[in-house]
Amino acid sequence: MKTLLHSLSLTLLLLTSTQEGFAQTSAKNTSVATMCGCPGEIWSFTLPYKPWSNFSTFDHTKRIMHTGYDFNIPATASITGIQVDFDYKTINAPANTVRDSNATILINGTMAGDDQSGYSPFYGTTGHVTLGGPGNTWGLQPSPSDVNASGFGFNVRFYSNIFGPIISFENGVVMTVYYNNAAGISESQRSSLGIKAFYQNKSLKVELESPEKTEIEIYDLTGKKVLKNTRENSASSNTDLSSLGSGIYIYSVKTPSKTKTARFVIED
Repeated sequence: MKTLLHSLSLTLLLLTSTQEGFAQTSAKNTSVATMCGCPGEIWSFTLPYKPWSNFSTFDHTKRIMHTGYDFNIPATASITGIQVDFDYKTINAPANTVRDSNATILINGTMAGDDQSGYSPFYGTTGHVTLGGPGNTWGLQPSPSDVNASGFGFNVRFYSNIFGPIISFENGVVMTVYYNNAAGISESQRSSLGIKAFYQNKSLKVELESPEKTEIEIYDLTGKKVLKNTRENSASSNTDLSSLGSGIYIYSVKTPSKTKTARFVIED
């Protein structure tokens, strides 16, 4: 029991609520990234989730647009912040040569809001970039339907002041959307690539990219396991939660290769 509570404590640290309320994070992207018709170096998508571009001269890359995040922000929520995170790698890029530009949010596939590129430094050999945050809406007032749409995402270009560098995304782009719900209850979600899970109509619905053995466990906030459902080889499942009373719970969806955990609210 002590080990279980310790594990849940770590989970809750991952899912700590803030004054901004709910936070929903998604790493499902890049596989549907597209390029615009603007001038500049092209992007290669030969490596899944690791698009890269080679500067054959000093110039910009084309815009790269990360979409398809599958957010499920409640319709009654108000968006309070948007955060973008990604890891990158460069080759043949001396110091002070590669920067980003046109770092904006995408609404319905169209660039929108403030350009955040001025907040990031020159790119080194490897690194992590965070743009936006809990209280930063990029100068926008996006609705839940804007965020939940497939065309919501992140747009960016890069430029180099010399020829020869290569820049790549190491694992695509992760987006986090912060919001308050009508009831003012705080929670957060952490999404694992390849697992979609959402609570709806007293049921936890789980969808996987391919059939796998899946273990679904529900805990209350004391760390007590209140329900368990195991599927041996299925790409989708529904777990009936009608036996649970109103309150805040944690679900854990585990497959042999990945895990997703999140807090959710059951209301009467």
